[in-house]
Amino acid sequence: MLTELVDRFEIGAGMRPAGGAYGGLVPAFFRFGSMDDHFLGRSCGGTGSKTPVLACECGEWGCWPLKTSITVTDDHVTWDAFEPGDGDRP
Repeated sequence: MLTELVDRFEIGAGMRPAGGAYGGLVPAFFRFGSMDDHFLGRSCGGTGSKTPVLACECGEWGCWPLKTSITVTDDHVTWDAFEPGDGDRP
């Protein structure tokens, strides 16, 4: 699961906060459009050039999202250049 991978990376890297900071996106809470399109990078929904793929543990993606660049080719979908959002989390 993506949240577990992120937790392991952040804890291992000594980041603060780390572990338990992220939860999944709740499609009913947001107007990203089709989640298939969203996770292929086709619906940034005003979030800039990166796509939020996880929300804050509180469920609000605007609070502390995990964003990524998404590149789609005929054969692959690549998520890279992950970064935490510009939210209010300390």
